[in-house]
Amino acid sequence: MQRIIDVWHSPRLNQPMEIATYGHYGFPLLLFPTAAADYLEYERFLLIDAIAEHVDAGKVKVFSINSINREAWMNRGLHPRDRALRQQQFNGYVTEESYRAFYTGVVEDIRAYLSGEPIRVINPEVLTSPQLRRAG
Repeated sequence: MQRIIDVWHSPRLNQPMEIATYGHYGFPLLLFPTAAADYLEYERFLLIDAIAEHVDAGKVKVFSINSINREAWMNRGLHPRDRALRQQQFNGYVTEESYRAFYTGVVEDIRAYLSGEPIRVINPEVLTSPQLRRAG
């Protein structure tokens, strides 16, 4: 299975953000770490191994992004308002920055896709795959 670890500087968060990518092709699956974990959590707990057959078959391409939970909701040193603001920055990171990494070549506009609006699909085979209909 193809595995790529990448890091880029997020201007929205003003820090480097890691992402692990598994597979070469397929419907994009975005994984968020739980609580205080990191982007490699699902690899350590063998979830990636459990779905390797689907990743290798090109049915799904997995993207596991890092979180900032320790800088937002889990940071008891911040006022609740500041925690919420930091979470909003992270939400912008997901919807405005990192989605380009995992939806490039699949859909043109992540906000339209997530809201159910009509979208221009760049790679329609990914979204209409019979394997995806069976898996759903």
